[in-house]
Formats: sequence, structure tokens, C-alpha cells
Amino acid sequence: MPDTVMRTREISVHGIPLNLFEAGEPAGAQGAAASLLFIHGWTSRHQIFRHQLAEFARERHVVAVDLPGHGASGRPQIDYTVPFFAETLEGLVRALFLRRVIVIGHSLGALAALELARMAGPERVPAAILIEAAPIIRDETMTAQLAKTSRVIEAEGIARAQMRLAELAFFEPGEETDAVREEMAAGLAEASSLAAQSAWRGLIDWQEGIAALGEVRVPLLFVNGARPQNREAAIRAVTAAPVHWGRTVCAGHFNLLTAPTQVNAMIGDFLARLPS
Repeated sequence: MPDTVMRTREISVHGIPLNLFEAGEPAGAQGAAASLLFIHGWTSRHQIFRHQLAEFARERHVVAVDLPGHGASGRPQIDYTVPFFAETLEGLVRALFLRRVIVIGHSLGALAALELARMAGPERVPAAILIEAAPIIRDETMTAQLAKTSRVIEAEGIARAQMRLAELAFFEPGEETDAVREEMAAGLAEASSLAAQSAWRGLIDWQEGIAALGEVRVPLLFVNGARPQNREAAIRAVTAAPVHWGRTVCAGHFNLLTAPTQVNAMIGDFLARLPS
């Protein structure tokens, strides 16, 4: 195919300027391949998907957005909740006139992707890919771990809390993490303080996991790291849609950066098997 034109631009959604990376052109015909919408996580930015964008822009229309309060997007004075992110993303999909879009979210972005799939319905969102999703179903142990992280954030600040969490739970032995550390620092530097604090509270307060999994009726791919934050049996027990469950080898929470070949292979295989 001809060389893919990659571009960044800004678009206003609900009065909030959103910074986008985009490549390719959206398919207009019925039955044509759906666009891919990449949604980053807490205190991150669209560049975290650099390896996936380079891979899938060859054949698809791809869009990666800096969420409000993050990256180069606007910083409204608002509560940064999971439903707020999902509503903003639905507005973006409409503003871009995307007929069909497969949502791909990482960490907190996976929760927003799941909410968007529930909100927009299967005709607009025919599938969702959740990469190392933040906890969707919380048992007592997970709730206690999230509360402990909140206390560390309050006592030591977000940067220290992030790195402590990464060292304890997100990095695997022998995993090359230099690119992750650089991206974490860059994402946090570009996020507003309000968004960083509020989005974490929004993650903690989101209790819609079971309801969302029961209502979403499209295929779901979970691309997990070596130590998933969600349990497969618990997810399958409440999910109405087909669940596809994968796990990267020797790569943790940031497997999209440290093991892109594995992650891209799972995504590509899943996309290839979806009905047109």
C-alpha cells in the first residue's frame, strides 16, 4: 500500500481541545475495516502506543488521543472520572464521523474503552481490546491494594508512588524498562496536577465493572502482562460477550512498550478473526 500519512491535529469535543495522532483515512463503506482508537492510561499520553500505531497504521485508520488533562490536550477544571473520559471519547468518535471503531485501551484507558463500548453500542464499537486493564472486578485484596497506593500517593506524591508501584508490581525480572521509565516521566510531566489526582480517584471510585461486562455484547480481547490485575475466571463469570484471554511472556504492565511484538501479534490475530 502507499506510504501512510501520519499527522497530529487538534479537535474540540464538548469545548475541550483534544490532541490527536492520526494515520490513514476512515473507511466509509459498510463492511469496511473499522478504525482503531487507542486510549492511554493514568498520567500517560498517546505516544505510549508508538509500536502499535506504527504496526497497524499500515493497513487501518488509527487514532490515538491525549485524554483531557493529559499530554497536549486541554485541562478543564472538572472531575476526571471514567464516565467523563468515555463520554469525551464518544464525542470524539462522532466528531471524527467514525462509523465503526474498535477501542484499544491500556490500564485506566481500558476502563474508559469498556465504558465507551457499553455507551456507544455494538454498531459503533464492534470490539474492544483491553491491554493490562486496571482492576475491573475488585475483591477485598484488590480494594486494599488500591487504598494502599492512594495512601502512598498522598504521603510521597505521584511520581514516587508510580515508581514504587512499577517496581513492586509492574516490572518483571529481566525486563528492559528504560523506555517505560522515560515514558512514565514524560507522561506525568505533561499531565495536569488536577487530572493526575482526580483521575486516580476516578479509577478508585469506578464500581461499574460487573455491570459493564454484563452489558457489553461485543468480543473482548484481554492482553495481560505476566501478573494480570484481573482474574480470568472472575471476568468470564460475568461477561456476556466472547472473551479472549492472552498473556505476554516476561513482560509486565507496560508490555505494549517492552514486548510489542507479542502484543501486536495478539491484537493482529484478534482483528483478523473478527467478522467484517
